[in-house]
Amino acid sequence: MMFKGTIIITDPCYITNAYDDIYDEITNHKFKNYIISNTVCGDWTCTTFKTDKKPEAEICSYLESGSDYDIDLPELGTFTADAGMVGVFLLKEVLKVNPTFNDFIKEYPHCVTVLEDFEGDVNIIRTLKNTVHVLGKSKDFNFFTIQTGL
Repeated sequence: MMFKGTIIITDPCYITNAYDDIYDEITNHKFKNYIISNTVCGDWTCTTFKTDKKPEAEICSYLESGSDYDIDLPELGTFTADAGMVGVFLLKEVLKVNPTFNDFIKEYPHCVTVLEDFEGDVNIIRTLKNTVHVLGKSKDFNFFTIQTGL
């Protein structure tokens, strides 16, 4: 999905404060630009890394090397999932639904990766090894996520 503006990566439950039916909550709030997925493993912590390579190539290297994968790349942020989901949203759309969300980001920065002025394509993929990753490509930089904790 194409995004233009500041995007956030987080569990949608933090935006809607709803654990029961997050999909309905997101749909009812009529977000225009968003993607969401379950995390497969439930609750998790992920790190978002910046790369000059294609993010798909980074994920392939990670999957091929297993636990020996040494990531020597700049970290853009972290995010967590408490409802077993991950989503990418435009921050301006989130603030229309939850005007105090910037306060949440300040209080819990480990729960939300914020990528300012992002203009590009973002996808959530599930690999054959049943891992979920957010991948982004833009003219300025590319990024990918890897689970780094539970």
